[in-house]
Amino acid sequence: NIGGSTGLQFFRPDTAHFEAARVQVFSNIIIGSQAPIAFVGAVEVDVAHNTIYRPDKWAIRILQETVDPSRFLPCGNNRFRNNIVVLSNANPVVTNIGPNTAPESFAFSNNLWYHVDNPNWNGPDIPVAEPNQIVNQNPLFQDPLNEDFSIPTNSPAAGQGLNLGDPEFDFLHQQFANPPSIGAVEANPVSAVFQGEEVAKFGLSIYPNPTAGPIQLRFPENKPPAYPLLVTIKDLSGKTALSKVLQNEGDRIDIGILPKGPYVVQAGNFAKKIVLGY
Repeated sequence: NIGGSTGLQFFRPDTAHFEAARVQVFSNIIIGSQAPIAFVGAVEVDVAHNTIYRPDKWAIRILQETVDPSRFLPCGNNRFRNNIVVLSNANPVVTNIGPNTAPESFAFSNNLWYHVDNPNWNGPDIPVAEPNQIVNQNPLFQDPLNEDFSIPTNSPAAGQGLNLGDPEFDFLHQQFANPPSIGAVEANPVSAVFQGEEVAKFGLSIYPNPTAGPIQLRFPENKPPAYPLLVTIKDLSGKTALSKVLQNEGDRIDIGILPKGPYVVQAGNFAKKIVLGY
């Protein structure tokens, strides 16, 4: 919910002309929810590189809860770009537009819209024309039932995004390519182009990956971490599955006790996806 439900006594500054402004909603995975993205009395908001999976009712709402034309700008001048939106029969209306808003001032671009229940679906009911729209092509998620929304290099979303410059990193903290993939997870992360010793210079590397058990972390030569170092292993929902404090660079982490599947290793300012058991 971007803006809305504020109450005049809570505005800061108290002379503000909007509920929210210049909010950036980047690189998120949103599963379900009645309305994953709600612009409410908001202006100049950028919603980019998100993966929205099977909302319960609407994908987007455009609303104005605080109405006073002499003071408040109508909800408008917002952007929705480089997002994957997967819909079902639960979404007969994709976009819910309330009164006193300015939907005609929104900008949509380079989004992939896919309806899992209707192969003949013609696209979303968004308020303006969208350049480079991709309609009803399966993004080919790796394993959505287990919340792995990675996409392969042959996905129709791969390399089809608008180069925005920001966000720089995807949901897994991989750097977006140029041109980037649509959605929250980059199909061709920049770090993947480096080999061998170059990996250690440009990003966190993990050996082996995929793995069946113990792993070892290797950090960029120009950004060595400080020890002791807390390392957390999270599933793709963001829940911590395992944590360990490393005392030295050569310490190993045995993740073989965890269920098989994809995880994200976070250590300091670095993060990287790994796969266990494959």
